Amino acid sequence: MIRQDQTWAFIQARFNSSRLKGKVLKCLDGKELLKWVVDRTEKISPSVNYAVITGNNKENKLILDYCSREKIKCFIGSEKNVLNRFLKAANYYDAKTIIRLTADNPLFDFDFAGRLLSMHLKEKADYSSSKSEIGSGVPEGIGSEIFDINTLEKLNSMNLSESHKEHVNDYILENPDEFNVFTFGLETDRYEKHSFTIDTIEDWRRIENLIMNSNYKDVSKSDYWKTTISI
Repeated sequence: MIRQDQTWAFIQARFNSSRLKGKVLKCLDGKELLKWVVDRTEKISPSVNYAVITGNNKENKLILDYCSREKIKCFIGSEKNVLNRFLKAANYYDAKTIIRLTADNPLFDFDFAGRLLSMHLKEKADYSSSKSEIGSGVPEGIGSEIFDINTLEKLNSMNLSESHKEHVNDYILENPDEFNVFTFGLETDRYEKHSFTIDTIEDWRRIENLIMNSNYKDVSKSDYWKTTISI
């Protein structure tokens, strides 16, 4: 039985993004991108704890300082070996169920994340996902994924490539028969061609324009993203 204090959301963040450096601390409609993700993480479930996990690159000290000012838990691990970073953070916080979020998805659907968590625990899954890459039908940047601690330990014990260590979910997605995988999504594919992730300055401008000019202003809603899409 997983105790309430053993379910954690880890928000993966780094300052030195190759395409839009410093984006996690850049303000989106008056609020830092990282704070957007934190605020929505708090809405997943009262049982979910959370922390920002960043790499040991010196530029990430800006993230650490920000988290300290905002009283947000922050863990520092390997810059490149993100799998090991997640596992060490899990061991540090005694996390058994780990929700993986990224700081460049400010409008991820926290209701989806909460429902995914419930099903992940019910199914006793090794890995669960509602992300676009598993064919969930949701746009990129809206879904989330969950790892069991034993899954992270199994992956960490394997002789994985550097790419698989950096991209935590890739090995599972490439070898689903080796794991108990649960997926959750929409019954329609009409949204999947859209994206709400922020990788470039063009993405930034597009998302900020959506937020500032939409007729539906309550971005605290889990499915705000649906109201900004013209089908």
